Amino acid sequence: MTRTILYFLAGAFVCWLPLAALCDVKWKQDRKDEARSIWRHDGLICAAATGPICLVPTTLSLVLALWSQSRSTSEQLMAVMGGMMLRIGVVLAVSLLVFLQVPHESGEGLMFKRPEREYAYWGSLLVFYLFTLGWETFLVTRNKRDESPAKATGGAGN
Repeated sequence: MTRTILYFLAGAFVCWLPLAALCDVKWKQDRKDEARSIWRHDGLICAAATGPICLVPTTLSLVLALWSQSRSTSEQLMAVMGGMMLRIGVVLAVSLLVFLQVPHESGEGLMFKRPEREYAYWGSLLVFYLFTLGWETFLVTRNKRDESPAKATGGAGN
């Protein structure tokens, strides 16, 4: 179980690094502000915010699914449905809360109100959410598939 969780976290980090770099390259701005150049890393800030938003509930969902594998089928169904609701609900609630409540750096309006930040925030959230969902599904089914031959033969070899 621990190895699967570590695989999940490593794979999510490997996905998040190029995603953050891509968002930073795409939505980095060079603005002239009072005779000095200021680099605004909007894409990197947004990707940094969406990483934990997706990673924490998906990791909890993975733990729940792995825990239920040795349980009855009804408990497995409850774990999968509970993990799905946890993942969708927490990601949606927290991402909307961050989007609507984080103030702009100057104090007025929304920090994510500029179009480049909106695209970076919601785009990185969507890509990272879908990747973590697929990666979690792959790891859970791979773990289940590895156990099935031993159960089918009653633990006996060929």
